[in-house]
Order: sequence, then C-alpha cells, then structure tokens
Amino acid sequence: MRNQFTILIIDDEQSLLESVSAFMEDSGFQTLTASDGDSGLALFQEKRPDIVLLDLRMPGRQGLEIMRIMRETISDVPIIVVSGTGVIQDVVEAMRQGASDFFIKPVLDLSLLEHSVSRALEHAALKKEHGRYQQRLEEDISTRTRQLMEANAKLQEEIRRRDTAEKAMAASLQEKEILLREVHHRVKNNLQIISSLLSLQAENTSEPMARDAFLESRQRVASMALVHEKLYQANDLAQVDMGQFARELIGQHTCTSDRCGIVSVTADDESFPLSINQAIPCGLMLNELTSNIMHHAFPGRRSGTMRVYMSRQDRRVELVVEDDGVGLPESFSTQSPETLGFRLIHALTYQLRGDVSFESKPGKGMRCSIRFPMSTSAGEDSADLNISAFLPLEAEPN
Repeated sequence: MRNQFTILIIDDEQSLLESVSAFMEDSGFQTLTASDGDSGLALFQEKRPDIVLLDLRMPGRQGLEIMRIMRETISDVPIIVVSGTGVIQDVVEAMRQGASDFFIKPVLDLSLLEHSVSRALEHAALKKEHGRYQQRLEEDISTRTRQLMEANAKLQEEIRRRDTAEKAMAASLQEKEILLREVHHRVKNNLQIISSLLSLQAENTSEPMARDAFLESRQRVASMALVHEKLYQANDLAQVDMGQFARELIGQHTCTSDRCGIVSVTADDESFPLSINQAIPCGLMLNELTSNIMHHAFPGRRSGTMRVYMSRQDRRVELVVEDDGVGLPESFSTQSPETLGFRLIHALTYQLRGDVSFESKPGKGMRCSIRFPMSTSAGEDSADLNISAFLPLEAEPN
C-alpha cells in the first residue's frame, strides 16, 4: 500500500537527499527530490505529493516561505521539517504553522523518520475522512431540514382544513426536537474556542472577582471539552473513560494552580466507562469539587491529600471526592448553598436522577458522595444541560 504514497524531499545537502530517498524507496514509498526551494515548489505544484520532507535553510527561498506557499496551494498535505541545530527557532515557527513533525540534522536513525512519515500520512487520512463525514452530515441535516420545512408547510395547510391533523403536527414537532439535539451536539466543536476567549477576557480584566469568574467559567468549559476529547480518542464513541478523564482533569488543576508538589492526589487507575450523556454532567461535577479543594481546602502553603474514585454496584454509580484539608465552614449549608459551584453540583445530580451527600469536620477534611443510576446506552437519558440550573440566585433587596 505504501507505493501509493509519494514523498517530496527538498534539501540542499545532496548526501542527505540521496540517503533519505533511497531509504524511503526501500520502505515502499515513491519519492521526488529537489535540491532547492524553487524546484521543490515546482514539483509540489505539478506532482501533488502526499507528504513533504522540507529543509528550512537552503539557497534562495527559505523553508518557512516554501511551507507558507505549499499551505496556500494544498492546505492538508503533511509537512515534516528536517533542519540543522542552528535554526531551532525556525523549527518552532514551522510547528506553529502546522508542521507535522521535525527532525534535527544529522538524522542518525532513518527508521524514526519513516515512522513519522507513516504516522503523518495516517493522521492526514483520518482528517480527510473526518472532513468527508462532516460534509455528509451537513448534507443530511440540510436534507432533513428541507423535508421538515416542507412537511410543516403541508401540516399548516392541513390544520386549517381539519382539526384532526393535530396529531400529525405533534409528530412533526417531535422530529424538530430531535434535529435540534443533533445541531446542539455540533456546538461541542466550539468549546475550546470559548475556553480560549474566556482566558483572554480574564487576562484583560483588572477586577479580581470578575477575573476569577471568567477563569472558573473557562475551566468548566474546558472540562466539557475534555469529555469530548476522551470521546474522540476512545474506540467506542458512545462512552468516555471517566478514570482517565479524572486523572487528566486533576492534572490540569494541579498545573494551573500553585499546589503542584504540595497537594498529593490519588485517582483510581481503573477504567470506568460512562455514556456521553452522563459523562458531561459527571465531569462538570468533578471539576467543581476538585477545583474547590485545590483553591480552598489547603489555605496558605498547607500540604494535604485529595482522593477521587468511582465505583459501581447494582447498576448505580458512586463518585467520591474527599480530602484531609480544613473542611467546609461551619456556617456553610450544603443543602441550600449560595455558591455557583455547589448549586451546579445539586442541579446536575438532579438531572442524573441521583443524590449527593457531604460530610465535613473542621480541620479533618470534606467528603462528597454522588450516586446516580447508570445508563446502558448513549440514547438512554438526555445529556442536555438544563439552562435553568445555571441561573444566578435572585438578588436580595437593597
């Protein structure tokens, strides 16, 4: 199958050009070679290779300019940078512009380069397949939308003639609701953009409370984005490994706070799959609990331990988050909390048809247990978040 792929190698070192070309051809690839940027661009535009190995420093056009022109010509062709040790800043810039990988000369083990080429080609193929899938999905949605609009117009006309068409209208409205759910699921692709925008807004806000609110919202969006990241990485696209999710989420909190090396974190290594419908609210609750512990359970430079684990018994899931910190304030009510984080926990637990309990002793830590029935498929129970659960508390009269 490799002989179906063509590699364009652009490098002014003739010995490297010949050795890499010979090695890749022995590995089953077809190769094209060019010793300068202009001839390399001409070959690229004429032959349309599947992947490019590009030197950054050559006579005439420099590698970064060549890479830019190639990207403007064919945006999805993988480019692997092979360059000298003295141009590491150019390598960094090339990676920022979308290079698939980089190697520093001399390349002592060409099998590593071959592996990188194979991996880049596989990634490009998956990316193309994803694009085709998204296009088909958009076409299907467009077709269904048009069909629904036509059906709705006919139903409106029929309603004017007969009252008996009311049941048919209800069926049409149900189809619209299903379509809207499909559209809402596509919003997940913008979660990372929203998270970045909240970060930028926080950086440009001088008021501490507003900045903290932006950062907390950014972390909530990031936790939902992490759920979808785990979903895309999983073999089963209907389930998320919450064990791996918890470890990565806690790692994010540790890296972005000043608790690295101070707070010891224990999270089960066991895989724990949940359907996407339950993983999102469960991930949000886990984010609120672990973030609250990192920020409030160990004031000052106090050290301590946080533990997170999940268990399953009789088709019910239990999520436990506990610490040995200072505990919740005595005046704090877990049943009628005023903080947004704890209100979210109660609202999301309700949506999961579960229950939540808190145990806290001053100076001896806090333990939160959330229990809910486990769904067996992605279609069982809705994962759509109820916006009313996020409304702020009514302001008290002045």
